[in-house]
Amino acid sequence: MNKKIAGRILFILSIALFIFQMGYLFLHASYELEYIDHRLFYAFNILIVAGMVVSIFLLFPIPKVWKIVSYVTAGILILLQGGLIMNQSQQTKQIVSFSPDMKNQFVLKEDRKTGEAVYYRTYYRIFARPKEVLPYETQGEFKLKC
Repeated sequence: MNKKIAGRILFILSIALFIFQMGYLFLHASYELEYIDHRLFYAFNILIVAGMVVSIFLLFPIPKVWKIVSYVTAGILILLQGGLIMNQSQQTKQIVSFSPDMKNQFVLKEDRKTGEAVYYRTYYRIFARPKEVLPYETQGEFKLKC
């Protein structure tokens, strides 16, 4: 495949993913819609940064100094997103379970500070909305019955 075509495809995919993320932020603010797994937000951001950097390198001749600066900047942004994933994992305990036929999902998120556990109803496979706050504290392993 030609480098220019690959660069254009990566650029378009990165822009599309960026627009998807902006749509998610709007839906989150307006309708309390969340990703079923909080790590998806940061993973999409990592894909956007990596896709943009690679597409720019494929599309434009860039001097070596700017390539190094770009790699370092992209590396910092990706490490920052990784750190945010770790921080979020320490604040929120989550359980995401799929049925064997992948049609049903169980999503439970618990705030580690307050102990409040919220059951989420899934929409469109990767999105969920809070359905109810559980009246009791969660403990131990969960056993799900289909």
